[in-house]
Amino acid sequence: MTNTRKKFTSLLVAASLSLGMIAATPTPAHAASQVSGCFRHYRGGTGNLVGVTVQLQAATTLGWIAAASTTLGPTGCVTWNIAPDLQGYHLRIVANHRVSGMYFYGSSGITAGPGYGSLSVGTANVYCNGCPAW
Repeated sequence: MTNTRKKFTSLLVAASLSLGMIAATPTPAHAASQVSGCFRHYRGGTGNLVGVTVQLQAATTLGWIAAASTTLGPTGCVTWNIAPDLQGYHLRIVANHRVSGMYFYGSSGITAGPGYGSLSVGTANVYCNGCPAW
């Protein structure tokens, strides 16, 4: 084999290995960069939900875990800019609030998947166990 042919063969093998590595490596999923959603009393309205704690939850192998939390204001809506360490997870927004024997709960009907940039997960109903007027 001539030196030129050896060099060409070496280059061809190296190129094949490089291309094979690129093809075998999965492309990273597009990350969810922002998730927003709203909550309302299951009978309508948001005024009585002011101060209810809501969580941004991420799906892991251990189940849904709270990644961040905040409280609802008068609009009943929240928006999270997703930190890089959470991008690529399936995300949802959940009302999860306990106070004085009352439990407020509700979950977004849509889950933000890794293929979305910015997504509204819609408006979720909030229910209450132990609330006298609900």
